[in-house]
Amino acid sequence: MISIPRSFKKNAAIALAILSSQGLFAQDWKAQPVDSVFHAARKEAFSGDYPAAREKLFHIIHAHADHADARLLIARTYAWEKQYDAARREIHFVIKRDPGNTEAIETLVDVEMWSERFSEALAVIEQLLTDAPDRSELLFKKARASYEMNQNAAALAAVESVLRLAPEHHDAIQLRQQIMDESKKYSVRLATSADVFSKYYSLGRGLSAEIGRMSAWGFAALRVNIANRFESYGTQVEAEVYPKLSKRVYGYVNYAYSADELFPAHRIGVEGYVKIARSLEASAGMRSLRFTDSRAYIYTGSVTLYAGDYWVSLRPYMTPYDGHMTASGVVSVRRYFGDADSFLGISAGMGFSPDYARLQSAFGIGDAGIHSFNSQRTAISWQKRFTKSWVANLACELTRQEIGRDGGYLLITSSTVSIKKKL
Repeated sequence: MISIPRSFKKNAAIALAILSSQGLFAQDWKAQPVDSVFHAARKEAFSGDYPAAREKLFHIIHAHADHADARLLIARTYAWEKQYDAARREIHFVIKRDPGNTEAIETLVDVEMWSERFSEALAVIEQLLTDAPDRSELLFKKARASYEMNQNAAALAAVESVLRLAPEHHDAIQLRQQIMDESKKYSVRLATSADVFSKYYSLGRGLSAEIGRMSAWGFAALRVNIANRFESYGTQVEAEVYPKLSKRVYGYVNYAYSADELFPAHRIGVEGYVKIARSLEASAGMRSLRFTDSRAYIYTGSVTLYAGDYWVSLRPYMTPYDGHMTASGVVSVRRYFGDADSFLGISAGMGFSPDYARLQSAFGIGDAGIHSFNSQRTAISWQKRFTKSWVANLACELTRQEIGRDGGYLLITSSTVSIKKKL
């Protein structure tokens, strides 16, 4: 006969009791005390099971209509599912019964901020600050709402108040830097590049100088690109604009001209960007390259995801030629560190990309080469803000480029160093 240790029997009994109690709760939670039901609903809500949580919470308020905590938790689950009107109904019910319920008013602030009704959020925040002027989190929400409404002076004043109360407030530090950056209207940027070819060609060099201006309607830049490749020099003049068309829509317009063979004679780029959600953006546009005797049209777009400190973008290129369509594309990932100017990025692509200036001339070939010749590339880039005004960037790229219809390839190792000063 096998002897079972007493400690095992005791632990098994405890485990069985726990499982039994959980099973009984799952089967008949309606018979449990209100506090037990509320805590179970709260656990389900924060684990993402909103329907199950609301079932329990509605059971509570059916019997206890004035149970404020249950109504406010219902409101938050609705808001987390972007059902903002339903959330507001529950919050206003609580406030109507108890106008001084601070938690209800703060929940309303969150809902208005999440639904991007910043003016309404700001009005409620000001009401709360009347009684609690030194609450750092409320002041930060005031700063964020003011910033989203393009009231940068008010946003900066609120941020400074936050930092006096909480000097290490990370989000406030970031927002202050962002506001101060936008107050600097001009920037200058210098970049130098080098291309090392595995065979046939000598070292290629490039130099670029840019002046940019930020304004309420968007960003504009004028750029001069100089190249020394294949024993010849070339100069390209380029203008670029990113106009703000609405709160969620902005554009991209680019025109470049060159009289030298190292660049297309004309380059035109047009694209529209739409912010679908706070973390998702999409775009569609085209590029046109005019060579000496031919023209190429490239249709493009992008899908970009913002996930915490990460930025992920997929950009395809579709190019019609000789009755069919050729495809290429690039995928890019960035990891940001502390601010919008500091990141580490990687990218990989296949085929011709008109956004890579060093490949636009395609070694002197025209549009036929763009469609027929293959390439694969991978790149890594690092950018860092060193002071409030100086930003440095280093990028390295390896390209495997087809150079003839016989299937010959060469490797191009490219590096770019740039420095930008915000004025």
